[in-house]
Parts: sequence; structure tokens; C-alpha cells
Amino acid sequence: MKSTESTTKILRGILALLIFALMIHFKINILWQIFTAILIAIALIELASYLQKKFKISYIISISLILFLIAMAMVSFLGFFAYQLYDQFGELVTKLQEFFKQAQGWLQKSNEVSNLVEKSGQSIGSASLKNLTGVFTLLGTLFVVAIIGIFISITPKVYQKGLRSFCVWWDDSTYKKLEHDVYEGLKKWLKGKLIAMVSIAIATFIGLSLIGVEYALALALIAGLFSFIPNLGPMTSAVPALIVASFVGVETVVYVALLFIGIQIVEGNLLMPIIEKEYVEVPPALTITLQVFLGMLFGVWGLIVAAPLTVVLLKSWPILVENKD
Repeated sequence: MKSTESTTKILRGILALLIFALMIHFKINILWQIFTAILIAIALIELASYLQKKFKISYIISISLILFLIAMAMVSFLGFFAYQLYDQFGELVTKLQEFFKQAQGWLQKSNEVSNLVEKSGQSIGSASLKNLTGVFTLLGTLFVVAIIGIFISITPKVYQKGLRSFCVWWDDSTYKKLEHDVYEGLKKWLKGKLIAMVSIAIATFIGLSLIGVEYALALALIAGLFSFIPNLGPMTSAVPALIVASFVGVETVVYVALLFIGIQIVEGNLLMPIIEKEYVEVPPALTITLQVFLGMLFGVWGLIVAAPLTVVLLKSWPILVENKD
């Protein structure tokens, strides 16, 4: 009997390794998309649990209220800001297109690169179309991931049992401790990350408004959302703002650059230490390593899950080492 159980555990371990190897070979992101859905589910479950404890109501009523309130908040936000955001994002895209046309014009003035620009024009256009298609594909996938997260949050115990039935290589005590510590770590990380994202968005909006940069609201939302990805996200979010500032003048570009640098300094040296002390500490070196590794293998999805996956590793590794026998 013990021999059969050991063989089953070995076979399941081999199967897990084969699945991961296939994911790397074919760049299948389904595992990371499910992981992102679990993060969304954790956030919804925590909000519903708070309402459940606060008002002494059943979980199904509390999660229904949370989903209803989120839907109403999104409708209200879009109703209030939809036109302004649509107008700002539309003009922002136009500005970016104008910038790249000017850059192409500057390149064409040079005899040495004019032939190269002419030859690569078609490939640049096709690449731009491919990137645009990729953006819409990512947004569509994120919508589906959010729906999966909602379904998980409605009946979390069903999915907990399903996960437990798969992880047969751990005994009940090890698995329960592992599940508890990983869940608590991700919950605290999500709380801290949400505080940081909102703080960055507000600070960016105020700073850009004071500088007088157009599309401050749209650029602030981009900065807040991109800050979900540590290290690379903030740097990427600064690019659109700097391009918009370049249409005003060099002085504005300098001010915007100083603004983003200042926000990152405050975040890294003041905000994040406070958040990490209160919630969960994530070593930057380990996060960057995972970002590089997963980003090379899986692209955008690898970058999205690198930081929370770091939390999973930090919380699970001590338990796995302690119970390796």
C-alpha cells in the first residue's frame, strides 16, 4: 500500500514538472492567469469576510454585496470620468502617434538611415498592428481572469478542496500550514500593494496637474496600474508622461522626470518600508530575479506574477524545508 502511494506521489510530481516544461516550451500562460485569478479572489474574499464579520451576515450575502458595490462603483466612476478619460486617452494616443511620426521624420533626414527607415516602414507598421492586437488580447484575457476570480470567490471552499486533492504529496498538517501562511502572505501583500498603487496614482495626478501637463488623470491611472509590477512598472509608466511633456518643452520634460524620480524615491525609502513593516517584506533582489526569469519565458504574464510569486516562495520555502523528510 505504501509502495503504491509513493509511486502515485512520484508520478504526480513528474506530471507537474512535465506541465511546467510544456509551459516553457510553448509559452503557455494559463498557470499564471489562474494565479492572477486567485489573487483577485483573495481580495474579494477578504472584503466579503470583513462585511460578514462586521454585520453578522452570511458569506454569500456579503460576497454578493461586495460584487454589487464594485459594479456600482465602476459604473459611477465611468459615468463621471468616462468622457474625460476617453477624451484624454484618445488625445494621448494621437500625441504618441505624432511623436513617433516626428521621430521617423528626424531619422529620414539622415542620409545614412533614410534607406533603412524606408525599408523598415512596412515592418514597423505590421509590428505596431501586432502590438495593438496584443494589448486588446491582454485586456480581454484580464477580463476573463477577473471573471474566474469572481467565481472562485463565490465558492472558495470548492476550489480549496480541489487543490487539496491534487496536492497529495503533503500530509494534512503540512498542507494546512502551507495554505494558511501563503494565503496570509498574499493577503497582506495585496493590501500593501493597493495602498502603494493608490498613493502613486494620487501623487502623480497632483504633480502633473501642478506642472500643467495635459491628460494628468489618464497618465496618473497608467502610473498607478503599472506600479503593480515592481521596478519595471514605474519606469514604463513614465514614458508616456515624458513624451507628452516633450510637446510642451524641455523644461517640462525635466519637471516631469524629476516628479517621477521623486515619487519613486519617496515610495522606495518612505512608503514601502512602512508598508512592508506593516504587511509583508519582499526582497527586491529576489523579485527582480524572478521578473527577469519569468519575463524572458512568459512575457507580460511573467512580469505580472513575479512579485506575488516571490511572496509564495518566501512563505512556503521554510515550511517545505522543515518538512522535507
